[in-house]
Order: sequence, then C-alpha cells, then structure tokens
Amino acid sequence: MTRSLYIALEDVFNRDSQGNIWSAAGFEPNFWERYAAVFETIVVVARMRDVSELAPPHLIISRRQLSFAGLRFYRGPIDFLRSLFWLLPQIRKISSRPGYFILRLPGAIGTLLGIMCAVRRRPFAVELVGDPHDVLSGEGFSPIVRMMRAPITLATKLLCRISVGNTYVTERTLQLRYPTGKGRYNDGISSINLASMQISDSAKTYEAHTPFRLFFCGSLAQLYKGPDVLIEAVALLTEKGKDVIVEIAGDGNFRARLENLARDRGVADRFSFRGHIPRGAVLAACDAADVFVMPSRTEGLPRAMVEAMARGMCCIGARVGGIPELLTEDALVPAGDAKALADAIEHAMDNLQWTNAQARRNLDFARKFSADVLGPRRTSFYREVKRLTEEAAT
Repeated sequence: MTRSLYIALEDVFNRDSQGNIWSAAGFEPNFWERYAAVFETIVVVARMRDVSELAPPHLIISRRQLSFAGLRFYRGPIDFLRSLFWLLPQIRKISSRPGYFILRLPGAIGTLLGIMCAVRRRPFAVELVGDPHDVLSGEGFSPIVRMMRAPITLATKLLCRISVGNTYVTERTLQLRYPTGKGRYNDGISSINLASMQISDSAKTYEAHTPFRLFFCGSLAQLYKGPDVLIEAVALLTEKGKDVIVEIAGDGNFRARLENLARDRGVADRFSFRGHIPRGAVLAACDAADVFVMPSRTEGLPRAMVEAMARGMCCIGARVGGIPELLTEDALVPAGDAKALADAIEHAMDNLQWTNAQARRNLDFARKFSADVLGPRRTSFYREVKRLTEEAAT
C-alpha cells in the first residue's frame, strides 16, 4: 500500500470553480520537488478558500503527485476558535491515516495535527521556519493572539522534542530555543532553494549617484517586518537632505495605514507601494535597487534577504532571528530603532567602499543556499523521516 506524505501548512490556498488550486504564498511548482524526490504522493493539509478564478501573481499549483486535504477556511483568532468544531474532526481523521507526517511550524494547523499524532503515537517530523514567541508578540496582533503566544510556544517546543526529527531554517538561533529531543535527527537546512538563474554572476558596483534606491520586500499583513520603522527612517534621512526613494513589494491589511504614515511624515513621494509582485519582478527590483532593507521585529531566516544577497546587493537588517546569521555585525541595527536604521542607510550611501565590499561578501555567502548545496541534505532528512516512520509501524 502506498503511503502519502501529509504536510501541514499554515498558508491559505484558493480553489476556483474549475477545481484549480492557486497560491500567492511563494509555492512555485519546484517547491514540491524536495518532497517528491522521496515520497510518491504528497497531501497538503491547509486551509482552502473557494474563490472565482484568480490572476497573477497567484500561481496554479498542479503536480501529478500532489493533492490537497482542504480544511475549513478561517481568518484571524476569533474565527479560528469558532472553526474548531469543524477543524478538529478534519484533522483527527487525517492523523489516523497511514502515511508520513511533516509539520511546518509555527502554525495552528501544524500544531493541532502534531498534537493529534502525539495522542495516537504516530511519528511525525517538524520543519521549523520561524519563532512563534517572537512572531505573536508583534505590533498589530489582538490581545487574544498575544494570550495564545505562550501555549503555542510551549506546544512548539514540545513537538520539536518528541518528533522523530527536525530541520531548522537557521544554523543555531531556533535550535537553541526549540531543541530537538536527545538522540533525535536534526539539521539546519534553510527552506530557501535558489536556482542558478537567481544567483548573479557578479556583485553590484556602487558609484556616487542620486537618488539612492532602497528595496523592501515582505508581507504587510502585520508590522513584524518593520515597514513602519523604514518610513520613519526615511523621514529622518529626508530631514537631513538625503535623496532616498523606496520601493515596497508586499501587501496586506496594514498597507493603507503605512501609506497614511508616509503621507503624515511628509515622505509619500519617496515611497512606491507595488503590492504583491511575482518572483521574477522581485529579482528585477533587486537589480534596480541599491540596498535591500529588512528592519524586522522578528524573523526566521528571511527568503527575500537571501534572494537580494544572491543578486549581489548590500543589505541592512535588524538584529533579530536568523538575520545575524546572514549579515555582518556592521550591517545590523536594533529592531524598532528608526534612527539607527537611518544612520546605517546613510553610511551605505556615503561609504561606497564598504557598500561594495558588502555586496561582494553577500553574493559569496548566498551561494550556500543554492539547490545544489541544500537539495541533498533535504533528501537525506526526508529519507530518514520515512525510515523512522516505517520502523515505528512494524
């Protein structure tokens, strides 16, 4: 009997009237190849929303080995609690099926499936892609979400300890907070999978010019990426007479609030809010910009920053999560500190020898995230998950 891999995701997928499944969350078709190399069939366990046909940048998710166990759609913590009556039976049924289970955490869906598997003594593995303690403490979350932070963090720690094995997107940061159980398999493997065409042949070469172009890429559904800090930093730079413009790629509930903030701070003409753009446009924006900026309040290991590094860009980021594993100390700023961010951007503008050195260093560093480097390590992990699951079943 063929056993499927069930992979729990917190992302939302969309189903149109023809039955096509769409995603705007970066799940390009090649994302699933990492699992298809080891497992014959893959079942995605995630929320499903029925919609009319969508246009790009949404992508149709289609693969012979891939199917979906669509869960009831909910939005936000209150709706999640209301939906538990339907979600729990759905997830309980999935946990009883013969197969292999991988939880991409943090996330409510993965946590619930992990708890169900633990109760049934079903083996599972964890791919930890972020820190729930930091994520759920961010500005913009309701008091209910903040109340859920402690139990979700505790559940994540427990699931990482009792899983058959874990992968972490960081090399050390998440491992320290969410350790693997003694004697269990673990590895630090980024979920990023850079294709050769995403890695530039040479780093940018900076010469004095104006305006100085900044690029920010990240969700605006919450403020944990720090776009508001970037707006404040640009306002400070503008007050000093620095000619800076910013392109923001990303969308979400806070976009209008951020546009109003830029207007209130007198820098609306310095910002271009592009909304969600496809992957190819992100790479083109990196090539057109001077410095990639990520002033996050919390992070795992940010894909957008690694992609910018792979384009040979100078990058500036907050000293949170896995960002210090990517950048040198002099390219880091304290989270939430607009003045420090403004100072770092000004330094990049006025010290082009440093900026050029950062660009070369970042390109060299990003090559370790190529598919050729990380692919074999992921395959080894999935084979181990398969082996340990089959051993537990005998």
